[in-house]
Parts: sequence; structure tokens; C-alpha cells
Amino acid sequence: MYIAPNRVVLTAVLLVVCAISGWGQKAKLQGKVVDGNGWTPIPSVEVTIYSDQNIKVGSTFSDNKGAYSVSNLKQGTKVNVAYSKGGYKPHPSTIPVYLALSENPKDVMLYRETQDTVYWSGVADTVKQAVQRTQDASKYAELYERSWLNLSYAGLSPEAQVVAAQQLLRAAPHASASHRLTTFASVDMGNLNRTQANIRAAMNGEEKLLPSTIPPDVAVAIVVYEYQEQPANANKKKFSEDFENVWGQQANQQVIYLMNTNKTNFQDAADHTNKLPSSSVVGPG
Repeated sequence: MYIAPNRVVLTAVLLVVCAISGWGQKAKLQGKVVDGNGWTPIPSVEVTIYSDQNIKVGSTFSDNKGAYSVSNLKQGTKVNVAYSKGGYKPHPSTIPVYLALSENPKDVMLYRETQDTVYWSGVADTVKQAVQRTQDASKYAELYERSWLNLSYAGLSPEAQVVAAQQLLRAAPHASASHRLTTFASVDMGNLNRTQANIRAAMNGEEKLLPSTIPPDVAVAIVVYEYQEQPANANKKKFSEDFENVWGQQANQQVIYLMNTNKTNFQDAADHTNKLPSSSVVGPG
């Protein structure tokens, strides 16, 4: 079958025009920000959108129902969305989003920075409800492990993590399959506070780093948290050497990994994506 050359050229031009037209379309990002305790809406969360070049391209605040919406974004582009509110972690929670559609949903879950047992009991019950929606007990251990990863990489203080782990074990015995969770749940708060005070002082060059009965996973969490609280610490190299001597090479490498890849973005560190109530795992979507 013969096709005229001018028809081929015209078809190619039309395809290019259509592609360019689609690229230039506007996109909207919308969703809800909720608390890990009962999926309750969080109002007044600042939502800031940055381009791949770290240029601010949009911002808004969540309303009383936790809902937010940002329009006039470029469809077909990748953006980084930061969700931030004082008293909540991650702070900020920065999530990469590809704006593939004209309307792009993105729901996010945050956690309060608190040692309040009642709060973490509510979070534990929420996690349990979400996991049990699978109706497949063989998956419980994996889902509790993933839920704990969400919490442990959220930038929470070590004290909050210990209380969260203890309450999660109370509400859901299946969660004991997570070695890291049970490790945190077993920690004595007084010992934790003494070890954290020593680590903080050693970071600042004020004390010698001392051995402790705190498990290495918890020591790593303390160091990462302290670095996030004081990122300009100038004693990092010396402290890193001392930490490796006391806690071991594996623990020190874990600190380095988390500091290089996490940057308070626990979605990257946990290396998984979780959904809101419709899913079997509690975490950001």
C-alpha cells in the first residue's frame, strides 16, 4: 500500500504537537493529612511543593478536615512534597511524587512527637486494625515489621520510639515477630536517658563515650536523632570513630547509611510505600 510522503510528515507533526500539548497541561495534587492515632485529620499542616531543581512551585495548608489541594502544577513532572507541622514527625515529611495525571491523589500520615502512653496506645490499636484487615494471619508478622519501620524511620525521639514499641506489643502480640520492635520495647527508660545524655555530650566533645547495655539498634536511633537535632555538629568524624569503637562497625555503618539516605525522609529509608486505612499497613501513602 502506497502512503504519500506528505501524509507521513503530517502525521508525525500531529503526534509531536499532541505530545507537546499533553506536556504543557496543568496538574493538581490533592489528598489528606492524618494522624497515626485513629486516622484523625490534622489541620494547618504546611504543604510545600518543590521541583526537581528544588524550586518552590506551590504551597498550601491542610484544612480542618486534613484536606489539601494545590493546582497549576505541570503534568508529567516529578516534584518533592514536604508536609510539616510543629509537634509532628517526620518534620518535614518529604515525599517524591510524579504528576502523571491531571488530578494526583497523595495521602500522608504523621505521628505526634510525644511519650504519652495514651497516644501511642491509640496508634497501636490503629496499626492492629489495619493489619488485621488482611484476614491472613500468615502475613501479620511482615505487616507489623513494615509498620514498625514506618515509626522507627519517622524521626521520632528514642523515648517516643520505646513507648510506641511497648504499646504496640501490648496491643498486638504478633508484633513480637519484629526483632527491632521487641528490642526497643525491652529498653529501660532510665538507662535510655543516661545513654542518650552521654552520647549527646560525647558528640559535643564534652564527655568520653561510654559503653552501655542499650542494644546497638537503639544506640543507632539515638545518634541519628541527635544528629538531626544538631546537624551542624563539628565533631562528627571523631565521634564516628569513638562510636564504632564502642558499638561496633555494623552499628556505625548503619548510622552513616541512615544519615546519607534518610534526611528525615523515612519513606526512602524504609524503602516501601504504605497506604491509609484502605490498606493493611499504617503509614503514608
